Amino acid sequence: MFVERMRLDGKTVVIVGAGGGGHGTGAAGAAAEAGADVVAVDVRAAALEDVEARVKKIGRRFLGLTGDMRLK
Repeated sequence: MFVERMRLDGKTVVIVGAGGGGHGTGAAGAAAEAGADVVAVDVRAAALEDVEARVKKIGRRFLGLTGDMRLK
């Protein structure tokens, strides 16, 4: 598993598309478990609430940002 292979203590990760419940949500949780603080970006602010709860439950800091990161 990711957490067993890599430690991210003292790091901050940025996860784009974090609120959809898929890969981004999983990556945010895995990064927090590995010791990182998480900046999560999604187009829907409400979608980040679950991610915030997961990250904070692990004991890491969280910043949620709303934005559209798609290239147009």
